[in-house]
Amino acid sequence: MPTITTTVTSAAGSGIVTTQTTTEATPEPKKPVTTTTPADAGVVDGPPKVRPPFAEEDITPAWLTAALHEGGHLHPSVNVASLEPLVNIGEGRGYANYSWKVVCTFDQPVSPDTPTQFVLKQMNQALAASWMEGKPRVLCDKSYVLECKWYEEIRDLLPVAQPKLYWSGFESPANPAMDFGVYCVLMEYLGDDLKKAETEDGISEEECEQAMEAIAKIHARFWNSEFLENWDAAFTMEEAMFLILGFCGGTPETEPQVAYDFATNVLGTDPALGAKFGAHCKAALKNHAQWYWKSRHSTGNKTLCTWDLRTDNMVWRKLPGGADKYEAVVLDQQIWCYTDAPMRDIACFFSCSATPEQMEDRVGRGLKKYHDTLVAEGVSTYTWEQCNADFNDAVWHPVCMSCFGGKIANDMDDTMETSEPGSTAYEEAKTMKHNIITMFNQIATRAKTLVELRDAYATRPFDLCPEDAAFSSKK
Repeated sequence: MPTITTTVTSAAGSGIVTTQTTTEATPEPKKPVTTTTPADAGVVDGPPKVRPPFAEEDITPAWLTAALHEGGHLHPSVNVASLEPLVNIGEGRGYANYSWKVVCTFDQPVSPDTPTQFVLKQMNQALAASWMEGKPRVLCDKSYVLECKWYEEIRDLLPVAQPKLYWSGFESPANPAMDFGVYCVLMEYLGDDLKKAETEDGISEEECEQAMEAIAKIHARFWNSEFLENWDAAFTMEEAMFLILGFCGGTPETEPQVAYDFATNVLGTDPALGAKFGAHCKAALKNHAQWYWKSRHSTGNKTLCTWDLRTDNMVWRKLPGGADKYEAVVLDQQIWCYTDAPMRDIACFFSCSATPEQMEDRVGRGLKKYHDTLVAEGVSTYTWEQCNADFNDAVWHPVCMSCFGGKIANDMDDTMETSEPGSTAYEEAKTMKHNIITMFNQIATRAKTLVELRDAYATRPFDLCPEDAAFSSKK
């Protein structure tokens, strides 16, 4: 479907919007709403282009009209008349974006096929400030551009349910190492009868198998994909590792000391986790080059992975036909990479989605469903034994993820210290800190359960740090 991406040298908002209408007893067709683009956008010919809205207040009837016209989803004579108050339906679940539910009315009757409800994703400005200047911010820009390109270039290749795209666009900054751009995806609202799995409650047997079927079909679709080898929008393994270390407070050249301290002094002193877990968490991060994006059976087993697969990034949509049957829909598309280690997705899912009490059953049935689906979708180079061996290494990925909480919580403290108490920035940072601490403490507890279930201490693919030699027996 047609979309237009305009890259400009400023991170401006949605631009000036004008509407021209006629009012007569018998209305003449109304001229479509357009947005104007400033001279610095570098556009010299053709009609004005729609620009992504920078903030909530930029999501207006005029902007939505222009976006739907540009995408060919609204008759040129029809305009959006009004919007209901926006609702952030991702509150408490997503952190990189605001996910606004947009409900509109039109200024004249339209086909019943014309949508009136949408989801619009924008950058979460509260989280944006936590990206360090330099390469982290360059990769931040890439992550938001990736989601736009996912819906433009990948979505229609997938054999699984995905929201329909109505409009997407981004304006990357002139200096992405210092500044942030403006990004937007306008997509289908999947309905009011969606199921959402709440992380504290875990996941049902049926939801688990549906999630594994969905991610296995995505993996199988791009298994050893020539298209993905040449798709620059996806992260490389090196870029993905840079992101992970960045979330921990480091870079490939700089030790993530805040994460090491969090592993030792917070996780390691928690009676429910223990010093052994903290020591392995620190070592898995410190010696990431020994194992992180590697597979024990990497030849011929490369595919598209998100490494952030969890129920917060999924919904379950009811299948048509009236029966009480659902399919899992993967929603967050910002950090996909092409890698040798697809089991990181699966280990992340279980550590973030299954309760400790559910873990043994969900892993058992989930892994089997995943591998059976891979085989059914035509993957013949990845045996059950290989899948299990790689999964046992991959369980250390969510262990490392549990250290993300240290840096992000510190960043939110910094934001609150520099913001007026009660201000939007202060309250968003306060809420973010609470949600982050809750989420990553939960991940740590569940990751420890998964490590013990798989006896992963005995097969760890990395060396322990010398100061933790007491735990080197692998027992």
